[in-house]
Amino acid sequence: MKRRSDDVGDLIRFKTPRLSISNDSLDRMARAIGVEIDDALRNRLIDIPLPDGSKGAFEELHGYGDYDTLAIELLRLAGENYGVASVEFIQRMVEWRERDGAGLIAWLEARRQAYLRAVKRRVTSASRRLARIHHRFATIYAAAALAIEFAILPWDLPALGETIIACELAHVELVEEPLSSAAAQARADDPLERLEAHERDRGGSFVDLRDGLIGPDEDHDHDSCDGYVNEGPDGTLEYLFSEAKLREVCGGKAGALRAKAQLDAAGWLVRDGARPSTRRTIWAEGKNKREQVLAVRAEAFDGAR
Repeated sequence: MKRRSDDVGDLIRFKTPRLSISNDSLDRMARAIGVEIDDALRNRLIDIPLPDGSKGAFEELHGYGDYDTLAIELLRLAGENYGVASVEFIQRMVEWRERDGAGLIAWLEARRQAYLRAVKRRVTSASRRLARIHHRFATIYAAAALAIEFAILPWDLPALGETIIACELAHVELVEEPLSSAAAQARADDPLERLEAHERDRGGSFVDLRDGLIGPDEDHDHDSCDGYVNEGPDGTLEYLFSEAKLREVCGGKAGALRAKAQLDAAGWLVRDGARPSTRRTIWAEGKNKREQVLAVRAEAFDGAR
């Protein structure tokens, strides 16, 4: 449930990125049926091509005569030991969290940041925003690092980091290609892309409500304001836009409605019940201190930076 109008019960947050080693890449499958895709899909189904010189999906056969023999042995081992490592991992993680939840989060975040510092220097793209890809691989790195810390995975951190960076680089190189004019135009016509570009280009002029609400004597027009930075009721960072500004940025009422639907589908829209908007306190004083706004979770713009 992601705060859609027909959801019932409490909000359940979840993410579903997947790594894929399908014979055909996502882009190739899309082209085969004449479908144009974008990074919203590539960031959720992340293609990792097979390494050069590999034997099927394996780089090394570990003494087995051929691909099939190794695959059969792996299936046997998986059948005999399925779930053992994962149960141990979850139990150890839960114990740490109960003992020192803040310490566990800090430990994991330190590993994520270490990965991000390394990968941003080594994996770049001329045509794609890689922030979301970087963060998803950083989470994989942190989880595997935790398994190493628990002595569940018999690896070492440097080898782990090099392997995951190699996978991310292989993915970027696989899909890196000059953008066709049709694809470029499709992005230009996408209202969510427009909103992301607006935040990227004009975010410096947003009013930061965390520094204080707008006083009655300030020369401020809500409808024309580029946007607001705000701390939501749940303590998370969010960006606020007036309906007038949203329509201006997204190309009219139809574009604004489409942007709302896209944000809602991704779980980034803060809803007020069934309405795709909410009310936030903008003004320090006055009867109408609260304004109707579009409230967007900050994570929606991670890839725009």
